Amino acid sequence: MGGRETTAEDVVFGLRRDWTIGYQSKTYRNLINMENIENSIYISSTDKWAVVIKSLPGLSQLQWLATGQFFSRVIAPEVVEEYGDRNNWRNVVGTGSFMLKDYVDGSALTYVRNPNYWRHDPFFPENQLPYLDVFNILIIPDLSTRMAGMRTCKIDTLFAINAEDAESLLKINPEPEGKSYIDNAPTIYMRNDRAPFNDIRVRQALAMAINNREILDLYYEGKGEYFTYPVMPVVEFMDMYTPLEEMPELVQEIYGYHPDKARQLLTEAGYSDGFGAEIVTFPKDADLLSIIKKYWAEIGVNLELDVKESGACGSIRARKNYAQMLMHHMASNTIYGFTL
Repeated sequence: MGGRETTAEDVVFGLRRDWTIGYQSKTYRNLINMENIENSIYISSTDKWAVVIKSLPGLSQLQWLATGQFFSRVIAPEVVEEYGDRNNWRNVVGTGSFMLKDYVDGSALTYVRNPNYWRHDPFFPENQLPYLDVFNILIIPDLSTRMAGMRTCKIDTLFAINAEDAESLLKINPEPEGKSYIDNAPTIYMRNDRAPFNDIRVRQALAMAINNREILDLYYEGKGEYFTYPVMPVVEFMDMYTPLEEMPELVQEIYGYHPDKARQLLTEAGYSDGFGAEIVTFPKDADLLSIIKKYWAEIGVNLELDVKESGACGSIRARKNYAQMLMHHMASNTIYGFTL
């Protein structure tokens, strides 16, 4: 782009595109006017640098847009005009401190310094950032290889490991510093357009039959947050966060463990003998779902796990073509990361 500045027009272009053909168009269709996106996303008439997004109540997606952590990204219109909507990584244009120079599938990503990066060192204003010329991100699919690299200090940072592996790292090598990061919590998505999940009593029953407190204490060893939706209890969001004990009685009941009430709700919905159900899941979530399967069996729901490899599961999620349920991930709980 010749180093041109990013403008409000770029932001509006990217957001409108995302809500028209991108992730938001399929998942968070909560704008005031989805038929005419320009009526919901536009530049303020009073400030040419301010972008206005008008949504219906309850669009928690806006909090992610505000913090820049989710799927909406600023994109240069020239890139789409030149390469169309299906361009690859070689045509990525951004405003970050590094540029993606090379990508080897299943192996590594190589980033080089952006010579036109806008920021300077706040302590030494004459120095343009970044200082590094190049850095690499290695893709190591095998967990045991990643763990070995961390134990021998051959890699610097390791994300998305479970509590057991994290504890083993601390016992074997006390040098790494343990860190907790906010990441994606496993979440069960149900086909609300199909029986039996189109009955709210069934969905409430399934929620009340799960002992979330026990899962947090035993499965996650107490390392997590109990109530994190729609806003997580982190410093940045505390002004928006409402603790569970301040929520309405029905919300508190749904998050509690009430198998007797769950069986009653199933009977009221016409499923006094329970029913069979199937859920598609990633391999890493199979253990957690096995626990949930036991809870649901106590109220007569026989859950079958359809464990698929990550690529296939992700494709099913994106196409929304699972038959009954899918376990995927929503940003809301705590995992481990280690860094030297």
